Amino acid sequence: MKLRIILEENIFFDKENRTCIVKNLPARIKLVADRDGYLPKGWCLIKGALKRRGKNLKAKLIINDEKYVFPVNCKGTMLELIKIPSKTKEIIFEPMNSIGEFEIIEDFTLKPVRNIERIYRMLKRVLFFFQKRFKHKRKILGLSYYTPFFNLKRAYELANKIRDCDSTLDYSKWTESFDRLTDEDTKRIKKDIKKSNLDVVFNILIHNQDEEELEKTIQSLEDQIYKSFTVNILKNRMDMQFNEFLTQGNTKKTYFLFLKSGTVLSSHALYRIAKEARISNADLIYTDHDYITAENERVNPCFKPDFSLEYLRATNYIDSTFAVKAEVLSKIEGLDMAEISWNLHSLLLKIAEKTSKIKHIPAVLFHLPLISITNNDLSSDYNPVREHLERMQVSATVEKIDFKNYKVIYHVKNNLLISIIIPTKNQLAILKKCIESIIRKTTYDNYEILLVDNQSNDLEAIEYLKSLTNNAKIRVFRYDKSYNFSAINNFAVSKAQGEVLLFLNNDTEVITSQWLEIMLGCLQQPNVGAVGAKLYYPNGKIQHAGVVIGTGGCADHAFKYLNKEENGYMDRTILQQEYSAVTAACMMTWKNLFIKIGGFDEVNLPVSFNDVDYCLKLREAGYRIVFTPYVELYHYESLSRGKDLSPESQKRAKREADFIRKKWQKYIEYDPFYNPNLNYNKPDFNLNSFPKIKKPWNKNGF
Repeated sequence: MKLRIILEENIFFDKENRTCIVKNLPARIKLVADRDGYLPKGWCLIKGALKRRGKNLKAKLIINDEKYVFPVNCKGTMLELIKIPSKTKEIIFEPMNSIGEFEIIEDFTLKPVRNIERIYRMLKRVLFFFQKRFKHKRKILGLSYYTPFFNLKRAYELANKIRDCDSTLDYSKWTESFDRLTDEDTKRIKKDIKKSNLDVVFNILIHNQDEEELEKTIQSLEDQIYKSFTVNILKNRMDMQFNEFLTQGNTKKTYFLFLKSGTVLSSHALYRIAKEARISNADLIYTDHDYITAENERVNPCFKPDFSLEYLRATNYIDSTFAVKAEVLSKIEGLDMAEISWNLHSLLLKIAEKTSKIKHIPAVLFHLPLISITNNDLSSDYNPVREHLERMQVSATVEKIDFKNYKVIYHVKNNLLISIIIPTKNQLAILKKCIESIIRKTTYDNYEILLVDNQSNDLEAIEYLKSLTNNAKIRVFRYDKSYNFSAINNFAVSKAQGEVLLFLNNDTEVITSQWLEIMLGCLQQPNVGAVGAKLYYPNGKIQHAGVVIGTGGCADHAFKYLNKEENGYMDRTILQQEYSAVTAACMMTWKNLFIKIGGFDEVNLPVSFNDVDYCLKLREAGYRIVFTPYVELYHYESLSRGKDLSPESQKRAKREADFIRKKWQKYIEYDPFYNPNLNYNKPDFNLNSFPKIKKPWNKNGF
C-alpha cells in the first residue's frame, strides 16, 4: 500500500529544489492511506527513503499518541517492522529533530506481514550485526549471541540502535555512559601500575593565576592513581629560567607537564600518559580535553586527530594537554618561563622541530577552566608560526586569521609543469564551464590540460573538444573502452608531460585564482604525497573538506552539507591540515610517485574509492596527505556520468566498498585524523554512540 504524504507542522516545501525545509520543531509528516480509510492492523513493514541534512537526525513515528524511535540508516533507507492498532487512520512521522532540510527519494509504502515473515525479518536484521566489524557496538549494547533466542524483540530493538544513522548525544549523557571510572577500573589500574613497573616521573609546573582555581588543580593531582610526580607552583612567570628546572635531577624517564591553575585532571590521567610513554617511548604525548565551568559541568569536548604538523601550524589544537620529555626540552635553546607560561603554541612548534615521536591518547584526560579570551592578541605582532617556518627555512606567507588561527600559504619553489587531467563524456555545458574557469581564472601559467573523452556521442560536445585543440595548452585523447575512472586516469598519466599531476572532474568550476600555486606549494613540502581542495555544491554547502576513513562503513567526505561560512568542529573546515585521504575530484600529486605507487586500481576499484586507495597507499609509504581550504571549487558531482542506480551498479559499488574494508581494515577501524570518540556513521564530528575507547588496564585493551 502506497502512503500519501501530508506535510504538517513546521515544514516548508521548496518547489524549485524539490526539498522540504524544516524551519522549527516539531517537524511532522502525516502518512495516510492512498485512499481515505484505515491502515492495515497488526504487524506491517513500512518502507521509504529520504536524504536529510541537519545536526540531529533522530527520527520518530507516532501511532495513536505512542512515540517510537524510527531507525534510518546512513543511506537514508527506512525498512521497519511496526505494529499498528486497529482503526488507525494515520501515522505521524518526524524525520529529524533539528532545523535542516530533507528530500523524499522513495515513496512510503506499508505492507502487512504474517508472523513467520516478521520473525524472519527480525532475525535477518539481528544476524546482520553479528559480523565481526560490529562486535564492539554489540558489546556496548549488551547484544549477545543468545539474546535473539530468548528475546527476539529486544534483540531487534538493539540491532536497530546500531542501524540508526543518527548518534546525536548530549555530552553530559555521553560522559556518564562512557567516561566514568568504576571502582573495578581503579583496582585494575593500580594492579597494572605494579605489574608494568611504570617508572615515568612527571615534573608538573603550574602557572598560578588564581588561588581558588589552583586548589582545584592541586586536588585533582592528589587524587591521581599514579603518584610518581613533583609539583612546582609558579606565581610569577619570570620566577626562574627554565634551564634551572631542566637540571634538577631529571632523567630520561622525566616528562614535563605545563598546567594553568584551574585545570582538573581525570584521576587516571597520569597513569594513561605513563603507560603510553612506557609502550611507545614517545617524546611528546597529548590527549583530548574539554572545559569545566564554575558549576563543575564538563562542556565543549575537543576530540583531536593524531599528530598533524599542518594543523599545528594553523592552530594550537593540542592546547596545554601534553607531556614532553625533559631531554627533548633540553635541546631547545633559549626557553624561559614566559614562553612556557604564555605561548605554548611556540613551544609545541619547537618540540615538533626536534622530534617526530609524537603520540596522541584519544581520551578526555584534562578539563581546562573556561576563561574569557579577549581579542587583544589580534593586535599583537608576535607570530610563532612565522618564526617556526623561518627556523625551518620554509618560505611562506603567514596570516593571522584570528586570536588563535593562522593561514599558511607556502611559496612555490620551481615553476614546474602541471598536467591537469580531466575525464569527460558529453555534457557540453558543464565541461565548458570547467575549462573556461581554468583558462579565465588561473594565475599560474605553466600548465597543460589533458582531456580524455570517454565515448562522447553528443555532436556539440565532440565539436567543442575539437575546437579546444587550437589552444596550445590543451590536448584531447579518445578513450574508447567502457567507463573505468581508474583506467581513464592511468591512461592520461601515460600521456602527461608534467612532473606534477592534477586530477580534476569535468563537473568542477574553479573559484580560487591562485589554486595551482597554493596546491603546488603544499605538495612541495617534505613528505607530502597528495593535496586536496575544498569543494562546494552549487548551493554553497560544503561537498568536500577531507575524507574520513571508516565512516559510513567505508569512507566519506568530512563536513558534507555544512554551510560555507561555518568553521566546523575545532575550526577544521577553515584550516590547513593532514587527512588520511582527499577526493580525486581535485587532487594534486607527483607523477613519478603516482607511477611508483601503482596509480589507481583499475581492477578492483574501477569507479569508486580509487582515490581513497591511492591516498592510503601513499600513507603506508610514509607520505602525508594535505587538505587546503584555501583552494576552493564548485563541484556539481557526477553530472557527467550521472547517478547509476541499476542493480549491476549497486553490486559493483558493494564490491568496491568490501575491497576497501578488507584491504584497509586498520584505517576503517581507526582513522588517525578523526577520533574514535566521534561519530563513525558519518563524519559530522558529533559524538559517537559506540566509542571505541581504549582501556589499557583491561586484558583486551578495551
